[in-house]
Amino acid sequence: MNISARKLQALFKKDFTDYFKNPALVVCSLIPLLFVVLYRFINIPNLQGELDDFLLSLGMVVNSSMCALIIPATSIAEEKEKFTLRTLILSNVSAIEFFLAKILVTTVIVMLGNVLIFFVSGSPVKALPVYILCSFMGNVCAVMLSAVIGIMSRDQASSSALQVPVMLLFVLPPVFASAGKVLELLSEVTPYGAMLRLYYGLSEGGIPAEKMIFAAGVITTWILASLLIFASLYKQKGTDN
Repeated sequence: MNISARKLQALFKKDFTDYFKNPALVVCSLIPLLFVVLYRFINIPNLQGELDDFLLSLGMVVNSSMCALIIPATSIAEEKEKFTLRTLILSNVSAIEFFLAKILVTTVIVMLGNVLIFFVSGSPVKALPVYILCSFMGNVCAVMLSAVIGIMSRDQASSSALQVPVMLLFVLPPVFASAGKVLELLSEVTPYGAMLRLYYGLSEGGIPAEKMIFAAGVITTWILASLLIFASLYKQKGTDN
């Protein structure tokens, strides 16, 4: 499928401008960073020596859940609600162009937040390249799945109703993986858990190679599945209310 650079650039500028026009989305981007800054100055006795990893893991997961899972879905649902999506389709915008614009805008916003969280958490700078790679892979999964939620939703209200259970499914397992076997299993097959496993395996070692390969496979599977589902739903329901 051919991709028009001119259309993609116009869509990117439009989506980026729309993001700053929505105060709720801007606040979603600021909350994780403020959360990490706050915890940086709170004395947590049980985390002495592990505070950096705790802040990095929690900040990255919260930022991904509040941005990567919310921004595309809300944006797409808003365009459907206001009929701008129908206009885009009639203007010969392909699914891949529309989808790539959403991915690029949200990925830029989420990655900027994750990089700021990395430095605020006090993590070693030498781990930054690995962090960016793993964070990018995990966030692409979330961004693409969020776009699927947006195309399935009739309006912003129904989009929010779908975002919450998916957010809980993605956030709770990696954060509370040690609380039980079920959460541990879910952590292994969800993008955020795989993202954290890849990062700590590549930056600190100590994780068997087969588990890291499995984590990479989990992320790849989520990316491909979300892309296929979105492309199908775009064709079937893109012009529906």
